[in-house]
Parts: sequence; C-alpha cells; structure tokens
Amino acid sequence: MKPESLERAISHWIGLVILLYVLVAPINSALGVHLFLKESIIQVFVFLSVAGFLVLNREFHPRVPKHWLIAVGGILLTWAAASVAWSENRGYAIEQLLRWVTAGAVFLAVFQIRGERSAIVVLRYIVSAGLIITSLGIVQYLFDVSLVPQARGPAATFANRNMAMHIVILTWMSGGILMVLDRRGIRSYVYALSVALAVTFATYTQTRAAWLAMFVQVALIVVFFGACRLRHIQIPRLPTRAALAGTFVCLVLVNFGPDGFDPLFGRVSDRAASIIEVAESSGSGAPFERFIIWRSSLEMVADHPLTGVGLGNFSAVHPRYAVGNTVEIAQVHNDYLQIAVELGLPGLAALMVVVLWLCWTGVRLFFFMRKPDLVQIALIVSLAGVAVAALFSFPMQLMGGLLFSAVIFGLMFGQSELSADEVNRQSRITSRSLAFVAVPIAILFVALNINWWMAVIELERKARDRDWAESAKLNVWLDNAILMRLLQRLGFHYQTENPAWAEAIMRSHYGKDRTNVVINNILALALIQQGKFVEATDIIVQTRRFEPPGYLRSYENEQILAAKLGDTKRLAQIVDELEAMPIEHLSAQPGTLTNLAKTAYNLGQPARAIELLQENLKWHRQDFETHRTLVRVLQMTGRHGELSEYWSTVSDDGLSEAQIDKLRSL
Repeated sequence: MKPESLERAISHWIGLVILLYVLVAPINSALGVHLFLKESIIQVFVFLSVAGFLVLNREFHPRVPKHWLIAVGGILLTWAAASVAWSENRGYAIEQLLRWVTAGAVFLAVFQIRGERSAIVVLRYIVSAGLIITSLGIVQYLFDVSLVPQARGPAATFANRNMAMHIVILTWMSGGILMVLDRRGIRSYVYALSVALAVTFATYTQTRAAWLAMFVQVALIVVFFGACRLRHIQIPRLPTRAALAGTFVCLVLVNFGPDGFDPLFGRVSDRAASIIEVAESSGSGAPFERFIIWRSSLEMVADHPLTGVGLGNFSAVHPRYAVGNTVEIAQVHNDYLQIAVELGLPGLAALMVVVLWLCWTGVRLFFFMRKPDLVQIALIVSLAGVAVAALFSFPMQLMGGLLFSAVIFGLMFGQSELSADEVNRQSRITSRSLAFVAVPIAILFVALNINWWMAVIELERKARDRDWAESAKLNVWLDNAILMRLLQRLGFHYQTENPAWAEAIMRSHYGKDRTNVVINNILALALIQQGKFVEATDIIVQTRRFEPPGYLRSYENEQILAAKLGDTKRLAQIVDELEAMPIEHLSAQPGTLTNLAKTAYNLGQPARAIELLQENLKWHRQDFETHRTLVRVLQMTGRHGELSEYWSTVSDDGLSEAQIDKLRSL
C-alpha cells in the first residue's frame, strides 16, 4: 500500500473509532451500562482491526516516535502494568490498563499520519464528533427528548453531562482552526456552527469544570493572537460571514431554555455564585463533598507514597478512608491526585513531566516559532483544556478522554518537529513481528469483554424479567468496577421494595469480598426486612470493624433491627454510642443525626430529639427531611413557641418556597 493511501486509510479508521465512541448510546441508564458499552466496543474494534491490519500487511514498516517524552509515557505505562502485582483488586487494575493500552495503540496509529491533508481529515472527524454530541444534547435540553436514556442531562449519548463535556472540551477548538484552514464553500459555516453549539451546550450543562477549561482555552487563543501581533506575524483571518453566523446562532440559543426565553446572565450568575459557595465551604464544618474526597485521597497517598494502591484501585481501597457518603465514590474527581493515589509519587512525577512539557511546548509555539502552526496551536490548546478540567473532574479515567487525547497527541507528534531531537524514524520492525504481539492482545481483549458482557446481559435479563429467585451468578474471570456499581445500584433499588431480591443480588459478591461496606449494609438491611435477624446481626458486627468514619450505615441498620425486635435497651445504647462520636462524623451524612433524633423521640426523649435535629441543621441547612422531622416533633409535643420561632427563621435556610409551603401543610 502506498504511503498516501495508507495515511488516508488510517485517518478514516481513526474517524470511525471516534464516531463509534460518540454514537454508541446507553441502553439502560438505570444500570449505567453506557460506560461499559462504549469502552468495550472501542477496545474490541481497535485491537481486532489493528491485529487484522498487521496480519494482512506483512511488509508494513511503522514509524515509531523517538522523542524522550514518549519514553516517559512508556515508563508510566510500564509502572501502571507492574502495579497489577500489588493491586488489591487485580481485576480493576487490568480493566483500567485495557483503557491505557487501547489509547496507546490509537496514538501509534495516528502517529503514522504525516500529510497535512490526512491530518485535516482527522480534525474533521473530531469536529463531527463534537457536533453530534452538542446537537443531540441541545435537542434533549430544549425539547425534553428522551430517545437516549439519561441519568443527568443534557448528555447526548453519554448518560451524564459531565462525561459529554469531557469530549466537547477536546473537540471544539478544532472547529475554530478549521474555519481558517478549511474554509471552502459551506465548510466554514459548519465549523462556525460547531463552535457555537459547543458554547451553547456548555451553558446548558452548567458544568463548572468545563467552563473553567473553556475559559482557559479562550484565554490562550487571545494570548496567541496578541503574541503574533506584537511580533508583527500575519495569521489568516476568520471568515467574517461564517463567524458572524455562528455568533448569531450562539447568542440566540444560549438565551433560550425548555420553557422559552431564559436569559443567559441569570443562569451563569447563579452557577458562578455556587462556585464561590463551594470555595468558601473548604474551611467550614460541612465542606463540599469533593474536598472531603481529596482529603481522604491525600491520606491514601501518605500511606502508599511509592507504589500507590494500584492502577484502577481507588474505588477498591478508598472506602476505608472515606467519610460519610463518599464511601461510594468511584473517582477522585482530580486526575492528578488519582494518579498519585493509584501509582504513587513516581506515577504523579511522570504525569507532571508530560504536563510541564505541554506548557513549554505551548510557550514555544506561541512566542518563538517564526511561522505559527495553527494546527499545532489548536491541538495544544485542546490538551490544555482537558488538563485544566482534570483538576476537578476525571476525563483521563474513562475511555473517551483517553481516546481523544491520544488522537490529539498523535497528531501533534506526527505533524511537526517538537524538539531539537528527531521526533520519529522509520522502524526496522515489520508488521509480521508486531502481529505476534497484537494478535494475543486482541484475543485477550475480545475474551475479557465477552466474559464481562455475558455478566451484563445476565444482569439485564434478570432486571428486565424481575427474576432474582437465585443469586446473580456473574462468573467473571476478573472483577469489573462497572459491574460492581451495577450490583450496588440494583441492591439499593430492591432493598426495601423486595428485600429477597436485594439479598440474592448482594449474595453474588458477598462471598468474594466481605469488606465491602456498601454491599454488606445493603445485604444486612435486606435480611432485616425478611426477619433474618441472626444473619443480619452477624453482618452488622463484621461490617462495623471496617466501616469508615461518618458512614454509620451499620448503626442505622441496627436501629431498624432493634426497633423490629422491640429492644428499647439496645436502642438507647445505640443513641448513647453515636452521641459519643465526634460531631464531624455524625454530621458527615445528613440522615445520621435525623435518624438518631427519630430513635430518641421513639424512646420518649423529645427534647433530645429536638436538640439533635437543630444540631443537624447547623451542618445541613437545606436538608428537607431534617426540617420536616423537626416540624413534626415540635407539633406533636405542643412546643408552639419554638415552632413560631422556627417559622420566623426557616426562610434563611435556603429552602424553596415550595418546600416551605409543604412544611406548613404538615
């Protein structure tokens, strides 16, 4: 195959990979399989096609990057692979490693592209992906279209809007650059529309991390244009008509919502005010949940500074360090900190080398190159955006962020000389030798994904048929974190509605890992609801040994158990035991003190119950259940003076008028 034909084929193959990831939609948002569905299809497709290409094209000599930064990336990947050995849950480590290896394979494929035309083709696919996401998301938002299931919309095909914005951050800058470089005919208008819809979609999602990332990207472009002007460097201008058309579309759409005219300023100012509230909470008694996660993550780093807990193992180990409801959090919401947790300080150091190189490359592109390369500018600014978003979100933990970042990195290295060293050379390695590596990897990827898919299909079948007469036997070779979250979600759903089903679901994992406090507490409650008190008691006692501070679900379960048994003595002991705990633990969840107050009231201690409820409102002013319980206790105990005082101050607690009206109707 001629080099030109090969590059053209690779560019369209990359485009197909990108579009596959974007177009695959969630099939059941309740189970949350959208993540697994997208990732599985991409992993299988990438390695089957790569292996097939290498087998069929035996004389192909790939280009290999010889840049020192690639060596750093290789060391990071090797360290991540080695961490499987010391990971507590090796299945989770291998699951994440599959994502990294897939992204690496895509990077090497994109690196083969040297021609500008082929690079433009890839950029067009990137823009198309962004257009699909933003168009679907905008339609979902404005017209309440529910063809694609959403857990948190507008989300296009991603079920969660934050995950959709991970990709938009990486795609929208390409539209702006192609307006200049590929402006023939109607194309410039399409590119302008892609930028307009990206900005519109960002305002609809109300995603603060994405706003910050896009603001930084715009600021970098402004700096670039300013630097060119100071150095008297001419750069192509935007097509005026297309730019004006895109601006008009954006200004119209951002000021509309599902109910018609909805001024942008109000929505943005409210969301911006929430950023200030989040920042101010860092030193308060009830900090923003993400700050709690970061604090416990730093404790994990302190305990495992050199090796980390193993790639992908944050969710497996974090429950021991968690406070309150953060025990169920799957991601750190800070990619840098998550790398430090999972791969230790050596892994973080390797990642920071990459980030610092990006910063230095950006400085060189902006200020020292005689003729600025607009494609490189777009690529570096796109990566800068995702680097900023990674401070507050987790784009690099999912296949989407890794996939699009790999494409952009591959284009950067393949299109220009980025250092004084030679960036790439023609390899002496033949495709025949590479096939010996690629084919076994492809078989492994296919086998693992088929095995996991069989478990997903079985879970879906049981959920659809409501068939939980027996334990959900997953029969997976390696644990999968997404499957674990599906089990937990199903268990939560059934624990009171049909506790026998919840027990069957939880039994599928309980025998494997008896330290999972979420699984244990769901199982204990399900057993209590069925009257299996001895078994429930054993699980509660076992769970309490490793239940993290502030979670206290085992105590809540024991309160339910003691109430069912009529054991008032044990109920009184539970109240005393909990009240002796530090208030920061009791207040970690809004329901803990409220449930404790209900128990105290049922024990004939209304004054104690009122005191506990008032204490909870100091920490959770907007928790409606606490307000409702307090009003009911004050009413039933005839404390009309305290109730009048409550009504005079309730509006200051941030409840909506509808909530206050509901309280008054009690």
